Amino acid sequence: MPKAIPTTRKYFLYCRKSSEAEDCQILSIDSQVIELKRFAEQQGIQILEVLTEAKSAKAPGVRPIFNSMMTRLYQGEAEGVLCWKLDRLARNPVDGGSIIWALKQHGLTIVTPVQTFSQAEDNVVWMYLEFGMAQKYVDDLSRNVKRGLKTKAEMGWFPGRTPLGYLNRTHPNGHKTIARDPKRFPIVRKCWELMLTEKYTPANVWEIANNVLGFKSVRGKPMSRSTIYNIFTSPFYVGRYEYPKASGIWHTGRHIPMVTETEYAEVQRLMARGYKWPMNRKTFALTGLIRCGNCDRAITAEEKHQLICSICHFKFAYRGKVQCPWCKTAIRAMKNPKKLLYTYYHCSGHGKNGGCDEPSIELRRLLGQLVDVMGQISLPVPYEQWMKGQVKTGRATWKNNVLGAIRESFTDSTPEQQRLIVTAMMDNLRLKDRTLSLDLKMPFNFTHQFQSSAALPEQTFVQETNEQQKS
Repeated sequence: MPKAIPTTRKYFLYCRKSSEAEDCQILSIDSQVIELKRFAEQQGIQILEVLTEAKSAKAPGVRPIFNSMMTRLYQGEAEGVLCWKLDRLARNPVDGGSIIWALKQHGLTIVTPVQTFSQAEDNVVWMYLEFGMAQKYVDDLSRNVKRGLKTKAEMGWFPGRTPLGYLNRTHPNGHKTIARDPKRFPIVRKCWELMLTEKYTPANVWEIANNVLGFKSVRGKPMSRSTIYNIFTSPFYVGRYEYPKASGIWHTGRHIPMVTETEYAEVQRLMARGYKWPMNRKTFALTGLIRCGNCDRAITAEEKHQLICSICHFKFAYRGKVQCPWCKTAIRAMKNPKKLLYTYYHCSGHGKNGGCDEPSIELRRLLGQLVDVMGQISLPVPYEQWMKGQVKTGRATWKNNVLGAIRESFTDSTPEQQRLIVTAMMDNLRLKDRTLSLDLKMPFNFTHQFQSSAALPEQTFVQETNEQQKS
């Protein structure tokens, strides 16, 4: 407990909570005020005024009540400040320094239920330490939040509030995903269709959305004019997003796209935006779905474009080159050079700076492992019958064995189709020593020699599969 405070001295009672999050228990403003008043009464401290603020203290100069209090302290209106902890006063070196300066030059006293800080107590050094720890807490929290958002983006889930037509959703297992908004997704999709008819301008589509289609936001408001332009220029609707913003790093989302790449490009042409896809515009089936078994980073993919010189038979990466690096023969002058294309998946931390030594794996080998896994998957009879009813095709193999048909056609399917299949059936995919391990989502099961631990509610599976069939 701090030493007794002379009753002739008056103090400001200052309480703060962060505006970014709702503090709880003793950190809430009401609880701080109650506890500090009780403490002041026990210690005989006279409270001149109770000052409260709901502002973050991580940046200097953004708290008007704190700034006003410091001015009044410099003018001698009070002898000190009563607060719950020092980090309630400051979490940045500028505000912390002003408090320490006032303590030294103006005889200010800071009182907390644990300790009293003043020039007479000769414990200013502890203030330096506590303010430093408060600043470190802010820095660590910022780094942890950024790392978490980056990981979420790499996994294929857009970090932050989703664009119009989608909803942030939390599964019963705790995983946060993105789902289609049942009320607004069809309306936004209709806006794209109207634009693609080439009969309407974005302003016309905006008026139709509000006056004919009856669009209302979550708060019951009509769509703003700027929103329709944001919709028609956002790559999120085609399945991609940039994170961090303006970083040039693009990710393939795991959400269900609203439009195809062809539709998106056509709308950009109609709007005369001259939109250019980012350099990594190639669609890969499994990016964002697999984690590295060594370092837990995301597994990414890249293509290798190589050429075999028809003169010296030297193999080299030819993109960006005009001649063979070995014999200096111009590529344009070569007669029928052999071009090769390889797709490799590797850890995003692989390389000199990443520090991960997980080797890369060629796409064909990775798809082969997935096909082998599909051969060990079974499906309960009711779901098998349900899937047969959903599949509309004349192929007998699909009618007789849906899972077998999916397995047979998986390698030749498009990257988008492969991604949908893997997302619907599998979870927790990890790659270690070029070997893939995974769990299955319900209602899929491994045969008796395998084990599955991941599970999603049956209702979720049926709902998401219906969405994928409709899209």
